[in-house]
Amino acid sequence: AVEKDIADARKRAAEHGYPLVHKPVEGRKGDSVHADLRNDEELREALAVARVHERQYLLQSYFHGDDHRLMVVDGKLVAAARKDTASVTGDGIHTIAELMERENRDPRRIAGVELRLMPLDEETDRVLARQGLTRRTIPEAGRIVRVKGTSNFAKGGGIADVLDSVHPDNARLAIRAAAARAVAGPMSRPIRSPIRKISSSVSESPTVPRVRGVARRLDRGSCRTRSARSARLT
Repeated sequence: AVEKDIADARKRAAEHGYPLVHKPVEGRKGDSVHADLRNDEELREALAVARVHERQYLLQSYFHGDDHRLMVVDGKLVAAARKDTASVTGDGIHTIAELMERENRDPRRIAGVELRLMPLDEETDRVLARQGLTRRTIPEAGRIVRVKGTSNFAKGGGIADVLDSVHPDNARLAIRAAAARAVAGPMSRPIRSPIRKISSSVSESPTVPRVRGVARRLDRGSCRTRSARSARLT
């Protein structure tokens, strides 16, 4: 339900239980979204920066796992993507800030088509602090460090084509969800496992679905045929 004010948000959090997601009712690109809030203090920090009196916000359950976006067209699953949270890989030499700066020099990020820049900001500091790190930390070689709290493309996140890995049960669920309301975005780990057997959730039905490079192939007519993709609602 939509929050009435800060007091109402705290009341709903107590009733609902953690972990939670605090997000605006209307928004895009992960703007003002605080995910995986684990206690009252983290909720307080999220509320402190939210413009609760200027726009409407929601509290939702947070599900740990991978974030997938599935696209259904004309009763068929035609695209599936795993949205990866922005991260850097340690080399034992450079700080996290330096690794992000180097990553942002990638021509693909500069062009802003395949990838976007990773902003080094307060959200980064908050996510790093939860991992016991700071932007000045030098992570050991090979360590993957998340630098954002959500898997948004606009915040430097990546995207991977997982259409060939979608379990038939998940394909059928996406088709049912689409029949009711546009596109479904189940969150599960992994997408090859049936959603009914793991802790997962269909989190949203975007009014403007984006599957980025994965869906771009549809325009080129290179969509392949597969049983899970062609599964129809019965």
